[in-house]
Amino acid sequence: MSHQNHSVVECPRCGRHTIVQESATQWTCLNCSFSKDLSKPGLGSLVIVLGLIFLAIALLLA
Repeated sequence: MSHQNHSVVECPRCGRHTIVQESATQWTCLNCSFSKDLSKPGLGSLVIVLGLIFLAIALLLA
């Protein structure tokens, strides 16, 4: 495992600037071992889609 691209990105768990890119989609904090795989969609996109659907329904019913 090689660490690349040391970043100034702050870790969402510990708040330190020790995030490294492990692979094309995997980022890991060297301090607390927080890990995020960016190839997997999070709930953020689901919430946006549901919000747009509800907005469209509300506009159609108004």
